This record gives sequence, structure tokens and C-alpha cells, in this order.
Amino acid sequence: MENKTILWDGNAEEILPEGSHRYDFSFNLPLICPPSFEGSFGYIRYYCKVEIDRQWKFDEKEISAFSVIPCFDLNTIPYSISPVMKESTKNLGFISKHGRIYARIIIPKTGYVPGETIWAQIEMKNMSSRDIKGVEVSLMELSRFYGHCSYSGHKSPSKTHSRLVAKSRKEVVNRGEQTLTEQISLQVPPVVPSFNNCRIIQVDYQFKVEIEAQGSINNSLKIEIPILIGTYPLNNIPIDTLTNPTRAPNRLTPAQPTAPPMEMDNPPPTYGNSIFGPEKMENEDEDATNFIGFRPKYRYFPLATIDPISFPQCSNIEDSKRGCCVIS
Repeated sequence: MENKTILWDGNAEEILPEGSHRYDFSFNLPLICPPSFEGSFGYIRYYCKVEIDRQWKFDEKEISAFSVIPCFDLNTIPYSISPVMKESTKNLGFISKHGRIYARIIIPKTGYVPGETIWAQIEMKNMSSRDIKGVEVSLMELSRFYGHCSYSGHKSPSKTHSRLVAKSRKEVVNRGEQTLTEQISLQVPPVVPSFNNCRIIQVDYQFKVEIEAQGSINNSLKIEIPILIGTYPLNNIPIDTLTNPTRAPNRLTPAQPTAPPMEMDNPPPTYGNSIFGPEKMENEDEDATNFIGFRPKYRYFPLATIDPISFPQCSNIEDSKRGCCVIS
């Protein structure tokens, strides 16, 4: 997107006198434009650039960056309200095996907005000779960058990069032959929403759970669940939404930008600076120097859940371990 307009067109007979002068202008942003984003291998930036063309002198330039936040309404995505679960098992140890641990993770929904708290229930069955000593949950951003080659027969390059958004840890003690159920939470900070409406950059998120046992090699079980980050929160979540969690998919498709919905009874959002700022890129143009210290702003809702969620009682974890993903 690159729109230009001439605010004042001087000529040989017309001179702009000394003093302050004001010229109003406006541009329309497309409904489907992607959000502002600062990544490790690419970015999406929006800014206004004013240039004064002075005859026989250096031109004067000024750049002002701003944030673009399209409407990604979670209420338009049916599966964002669905509770999901994922199960896995792993044989601890490297050369000497110490036995297996089983785990089931349940989260109450897959759609969140910055400011909300992600609650998870973790059921662990320790069938190994090692004690489980801790559980760590992380929110990971997965950004995909796509290149385009104009020569036929050449494969377009792509790159996937992950970075930590937030994490939380809880110390637990789960000795062999014991089943333990824990709840742990993590708050979503101001981050870019999930999006795939840009042909060269896409962003997804994963809720990652790591169960750590004693030992130094091959001593942890990791489970990843895809989630969506939107800009408008879910409304009117059914009370019984947790009764039938489904198995978590490998990936969730983000919503496409829509017109802003009518504001409901949710408290008004604030706008927080992104936790990620601009990074140095190779072969940047001269305008990039104006983004030093600039961080995009994103909608941030004060919806943090303080009290733990009442999760349903599922079948015993040993009863479903045959359907788990086995990792050795």
C-alpha cells in the first residue's frame, strides 16, 4: 500500500510565505490490511512521510509511524470457543530408560485476546523411577516468512521462526506410580493477533506445556496446543463449554479481518505497547531509521481471570493412554 497526495503545488509565480501553514489530508486504510508487526526476519510497518521539495536546497523530510490493528473478532470463529485437550506419553532417559510418564492437557477454549489469562489443567501419571519436579507453560509466537522468486523453476524460499511471548512455572512433586492434577495459568501480553492475510508473513501461536522430571538428558515431556489471538474477545461463553473437550488440532486458521462489531458489555480496552520492538534488518531503506524505538500498539483487555476454572472430571488418564502420541 502506497498512497500519495500533493498538498501544495508551488510554481514559479507562487511563493509560500514565511510562517506556519497547515494542510489537512487523509487516506483510507483497506479493511483487509494486515496488522503492524515487528519480526526477526521481516516486518509490516505503516507510516506517513511528508517531503518538502525545495529548489536548489536539500529537501526536508519527516516521518511519523503509527499502528494498524484490523478487527479480528473471535466471535466469528466457531472453533475459538471450543475446549480442547491433548495427550502424550514419553519414555524418560537416553541409554538407560527410566519408565514412562503420561500427561493430558485441557484448556477451556482456543480463542484469547491480550489481557486474558489462559488456564490449563494438567493431569500427570508418573510410571517412571524419576520424580516429576515442575511444570512450565509458555506462549510461543510462530512467524512464517515467504520469499518470491521471479524466475520459473526456482522454489520460493520460506523461513519459520519462533519466539517466547510469556511463560509461567509451577513446582510440583509427583513420585512414581502417582497421578497428579494441577492447574496453571499464563496471561497474554500485548502482541499482534494471529493473521494470515499477508502474502509474505503469517503469525500463529502455540500454548506449550513442558513437564520436567529429574535428570539431565531426555527428562521432559512437551505438549503443544495451537491457539488464536484476536482483537475482540468472545462473548457469552456457555457454562457447560468444558464438558466435552475435543482433541486439539495441529493448527488453527485465523479469522479474516471484518468490520468492527458492536461493542458489548465488556470493559473498554486499553492499548499497550508490543513486547517486541523493531529489529535490525539487512538492506533496509533509509526510512527504517525512523522506527528506532517504535513499538506497535495493540488492543489490551483487562479480562485476566484470577480464580482457577472448574475443569470437568475426565476418564482416568491410564484408560486413554493407548491413543496418546508416544515419544521415546
